[in-house]
Amino acid sequence: ALLWHVSNHPTLANGPVALVSVGFRTSEFCYYDKGLKYNEKLSDTRELGNKTALENVRRKLKDVGIIQPLSVIDTSDNYDDFKKQPYEMLSASIETEIENLWPNNSEVTIFIAGGTALRLDLPHELLEGPQMATSKGLYQVAVKRFCN
Repeated sequence: ALLWHVSNHPTLANGPVALVSVGFRTSEFCYYDKGLKYNEKLSDTRELGNKTALENVRRKLKDVGIIQPLSVIDTSDNYDDFKKQPYEMLSASIETEIENLWPNNSEVTIFIAGGTALRLDLPHELLEGPQMATSKGLYQVAVKRFCN
């Protein structure tokens, strides 16, 4: 995901860059040193994603007598009032993980990707088209690898 963005902004490779890709079940926290060298020690995957917020919404709905599967809750506009706080909590949890993983985060350019990112309020740059960012990056890698 980050490769796609950095290819359009090459100066980003001059310093540390990080990407948080928020998925349905997990979030990937990827850290790259100067020159986009992946740093495994500062990268991790956490059980924190859209499902985390949706399960919270489902509990709130159940408390008022509404029972719906996560897929309906996720795609319906009928429950927006119930979604606000769980997504705020998810945003706070992700920001806490960022602070714990990258204590130097003020010195790092941090990007956010993944479809769930569209619902979050984080103080970092959202990649353009975050729900497709990983696919675009994988496409770019595949073209470089197999078409050259």
